[in-house]
Amino acid sequence: MLQKSWLGEQHAVIGVQISQDNHLQGYQFLRDTPYATIAVLLNRPAHNLSEMLEKKGMPLQNLFFVDHVSKVIDSPFEHSNAVYSMGKYTLHKTHTLLSQLVAKTNKERKIVVFDALHDLHHYYGQKTILAAIDHFIDQSRILHLNPVFLFDRAKTTKAVAQKLYRVCDRLVKLPFS
Repeated sequence: MLQKSWLGEQHAVIGVQISQDNHLQGYQFLRDTPYATIAVLLNRPAHNLSEMLEKKGMPLQNLFFVDHVSKVIDSPFEHSNAVYSMGKYTLHKTHTLLSQLVAKTNKERKIVVFDALHDLHHYYGQKTILAAIDHFIDQSRILHLNPVFLFDRAKTTKAVAQKLYRVCDRLVKLPFS
């Protein structure tokens, strides 16, 4: 399980290996962290994830979203703690929206959750994803964020998984539900 002390480590890179069945367990740390958390969503709308986490009893007051899904699927729902991407997903949009949201949150320390990294395969090839991991880590350091990568090993390539195993200071493999 993700330990509270890991979240307090300056610029620690954390990988959380999830599966479709235990995806929400990747957010268990919300129960213990006083830090603002920004979830970069690649596979579900902010309002949907927020409702699912709320049903699990997760605290949501410090949770913000960079939503790359809602506008693409023409969702009529908007979440007050979200910024929305318009049109096709790009890494540049993530960078811009994340920077914008960091500026809006008033907490000094923040966590950014890339949910779910394996979904980048819908948009990019392996070479770009490998470079994107480095970009996300660099951007996180510049913005004073602790990055948490949620990824499903069964849905990612061996090279991407190995890269995550190398760059993460901490790795949590959640048990299957």
